[in-house]
Order: sequence, then structure tokens, then C-alpha cells
Amino acid sequence: MATATKSTLSLPGTLHLYPTKEGSNPVFESADLSSSKVLIFLPGLFDGLGSVPYLTFLNYELEKMGWSLAQPHLSTAYKAFGRGSLQQDADEIEACVNFFKTARGKTEIVLMGHSTGCQQIMRYLTSEPARSKVDKVILQAPVSDREALASYPSFPPTFASLAAELYAAGQRDELVPGGKEAFAVDVTVYRAWSLACEGGDDDYFSLVSPLPLDQTFGKLPLSTPALFLFSSEDEHTPSASTTQPALLKAWEEAVPKELKFRGATVEGSHALKPEEGEERAKGWEKLGEEVGGWLRS
Repeated sequence: MATATKSTLSLPGTLHLYPTKEGSNPVFESADLSSSKVLIFLPGLFDGLGSVPYLTFLNYELEKMGWSLAQPHLSTAYKAFGRGSLQQDADEIEACVNFFKTARGKTEIVLMGHSTGCQQIMRYLTSEPARSKVDKVILQAPVSDREALASYPSFPPTFASLAAELYAAGQRDELVPGGKEAFAVDVTVYRAWSLACEGGDDDYFSLVSPLPLDQTFGKLPLSTPALFLFSSEDEHTPSASTTQPALLKAWEEAVPKELKFRGATVEGSHALKPEEGEERAKGWEKLGEEVGGWLRS
């Protein structure tokens, strides 16, 4: 088992440019660059290249298995999510998938999402018409933004209702008042509604009144096996120990019966961040086992 330490935080690799509707975006490829197999990693809100704590560890695990790791830079990375959408993300992810199929000759492509990267994968897989096929998906730390935001003492209690009111009034592209106080960045009415309101486009993983499961999990393609990895101490999931099993049960009942679908739990926080003074988190070993087993299955 490779160990990511302070001396291995740099990742050798290649920075590519993949074409998008607006021009081109960078994507960093590392691990086994000669491999025909690539795992495309999609991080969460406020994240970007290399910002998820376990990525260096994951890189070396993939290298041992003969895979490359790709980290695309989406237009909504870091603090730019407030003016974006899952639709925009899915378009750019598809462009990245197509780049690796054609320009890089990859024959096996897996998407792995962390946090909002999980919503991006759900949007990608359930889009109509169907997008470019990927072989498998891994969703690590899927959480409901709506339920998480409502649980934060600092989140303005009337913000969601204001966003819903302005969205219903057709002001989707305007900046929502108070958005910077709620999210620490400027946010459009549309993205505020999508993240914070019942029925918003990001609302895949709520326990209470999510987007209709028959239109989300029920539409997952049979050709794309899906692994969901919860974080046992996820600080963004209220009552995680009871919420996560209930979510998994609901999703298992909603997915097509023929779909290869599995859920598991990895010990640790939302992003599996190491404790202060530690070089690796206790859950990384299990994460490596789950990811490696899924890729080999």
C-alpha cells in the first residue's frame, strides 16, 4: 500500500488542454501515463486541482494498478460555482471524456466524484440524450447541500425561501441578495435555488423530498456500475449514522434491479482529511481497497 507523506505531495504528470464549447480547459494527468485506463476525478464546491486531501494517496494507488489519474479543471472550480450549473459541469466533463477517448486513446474510463462531484456524475448519467459512455462510476461523500445548509447555524434562515421566490419570478441569472453572506461567494438566483431549495437541480441526495428517485436513481444506466462511498463522520450530513443507511436503502430500492450497484462506508470526515499532525487519514486504506476492488471488478 503506497503511503502519501509530506515528501510525496508533488505529482509528476502532464497538463493537457481539452476542447470545450467555450474554448479549452486544462486537465492534469498523472500516475501511469502509458495506461489505456483513466480515472477522472471530480472534486466538490470550492475545490480544484489537488485540493482533496487523499488525491496524492489515490494517485499512487492507481499507479500501482496501472491506471492514470485525470483532474480536469472545470469552469466552476474553486469559487466560480456560484455562477455555474450542473449542466455546464456535465458538458465539460463529457468534453473531457471524449478527449481521453480520442486524443489519449483510453479504452476504459471511470468517473469518481467527491461531494458535489457526485451530483455532477448523477447529472452526467441521467442526462437526455445520453452522454458519452463511461465504464463505471464512484461517488465518494455524496451529501445533500440543501439539508447541510439548513443545519448550519450561520446559514441565513430566510435565504432559501428568498431564492425560491426570485427563481419563480424568472430572475435566475441575477445575483441573489445575501448570496455572499450565505456562500462566501456571489451566487446567482438559479444556483442558490439549485443548491438550497427543495427540488433544486442539485437536490439528488436529500433524505426528505429529494428530486423524484424514479427520475434520478431510477434512470441510472445499466451499463455503468455505480459505487457509493459514504464518510462515516461526515460533518455535512446531519445525523450521518442514521441518515446514510436510510439513503442507501432508498437508493437501492430505486435503481434498476439489473444495475450493479453498491454502497459502503469509509471511516473519516467528509473529505477524509487527516487529523492535525497526521500524514494520512485512518480511512485512506479502506478507500484504496474499495476503489481498487471496484476498478478490478
